Amino acid sequence: VLSKEIESHHIDEHHQKTFRYNTILSDSVFSLCPLGAGPNTLRLWESIAVGTIPVLFSKDLSILTESDLGKEIIDNVVVWDGDVGEHLFEFLDNLKREDLVEKSVSLVSTYQQFETKSCFESNPKSLNYTVEKTEKKIVESKLKKLNILYVGASVTAQKDGYRTALNECFENSGTKIIEKVMATGATGSMFGICNLSTLVKLEKKFDLAVYEYSTGDLNKGLTPELEILNVVSESLSYLKTISKNVVLVHNYRSDFEGDKGNFIRDKHNQAAAQNSIPVIDNTGHFEEIRRNVSDSVWSDYYRDNVHTGTKGSLIVADFIFKKLVELFVFSASETVPVESFDLKSRFTKLNLEQTEQEIYIYPSTKQEFSYYTLQNNQQLSFTCKGDFWGVVSIVGPYSGWVEVQADGQTIQKFCQLDAHCYYERIQPRQFLREFKKATEIKIFLVDEELDFSKVKKKHARHEGERLLKVSRIMGRNIEISNEKVLTQEQIK
Repeated sequence: VLSKEIESHHIDEHHQKTFRYNTILSDSVFSLCPLGAGPNTLRLWESIAVGTIPVLFSKDLSILTESDLGKEIIDNVVVWDGDVGEHLFEFLDNLKREDLVEKSVSLVSTYQQFETKSCFESNPKSLNYTVEKTEKKIVESKLKKLNILYVGASVTAQKDGYRTALNECFENSGTKIIEKVMATGATGSMFGICNLSTLVKLEKKFDLAVYEYSTGDLNKGLTPELEILNVVSESLSYLKTISKNVVLVHNYRSDFEGDKGNFIRDKHNQAAAQNSIPVIDNTGHFEEIRRNVSDSVWSDYYRDNVHTGTKGSLIVADFIFKKLVELFVFSASETVPVESFDLKSRFTKLNLEQTEQEIYIYPSTKQEFSYYTLQNNQQLSFTCKGDFWGVVSIVGPYSGWVEVQADGQTIQKFCQLDAHCYYERIQPRQFLREFKKATEIKIFLVDEELDFSKVKKKHARHEGERLLKVSRIMGRNIEISNEKVLTQEQIK
């Protein structure tokens, strides 16, 4: 009896695997058919039988050229002589829908003439059914891939935050996510719109753009309050030209509960309304949760005033996902080209001849920022015209006091050493000066006393020489020229 039960179990398991294989093959638009002893693999014939288009990796198709029916098959398969990778799948994804339907129908029709010579059983179907099923497969295959652009600050950038969990929500629904992340920590919408200017050579629109900067703007000095509405509105206008769907997200922050954060959120909401873009606000949702749990339980949701822990990330993601499903229908439309848009607010890279350029890579998103390192006896000098918003630096345990001059007059002096300067990170600093004519700008380190006790962790580099690592200039309608590094002799 035990022997029969084991045998029955093996048969059931075999049938389940066979059923699953046949289902996947039948529901697929394409079938990768790697070489066996030759191009005449069993999967090739199984694919043809169900109208799935084989992708072959050999030009040796002599076995199919011996008859007219074989030549008909060759005309309706895909032959790929490159590597199996992103380029192959982009090529397959861009094939015309009507051509794929025609290929699928032709393959089934041809196979029905071959089937008496086949070594396995098929399940013949009418050509009308094949057309309907192939069209459905193509639509479903398109729905399984979603290109998402994430724009934001540290809440969006953090590796184990809502972004990763939201991607998992989509993937659990059968959607493959391809993400592009334009987010770094401790930045606001002014930095964000300049960061968008680094998106170049976009050939097709993203399926969804998620814009989250209200928490970043709540930090004093990241984006001046008077600039927020215009900056966010221009950002959202640009996102509409590069994405089929755009949503603005407000994330919870414990130090700005209730009406405390409305002075920023209202400006974001107004910008969204100007661009007919929906808003997802989870602040009230988390305020309700916070009122009903103990401090110890709450620490599992949020690890500080703004950044989620594992549980919090899952709740944020689930909340946003449900709202997105209500707001949008992610249809399997054809590739939509990017519209032209003159993004006036942007980063401008410096071009310093005979000065070595280094690269900083933001850890969680892998975005690269080039920068130049200045010693305490050097000055960065350049000519600027337009709205000079500020400068983006790479800061760390080596940072110190910095002075900025315009035509010899000090316009700002600030300290780059703060509580987080025990590691490297991006930091924007705003100046907000309008220069209607070309103005000489100088940026350099100054010898001012530093308070290392305010840094959360000690670092051996705190006692070393101060450095200034300048990455990019932020501005609107800005023109930068005559970039150079002045030595101590030239300064004198």
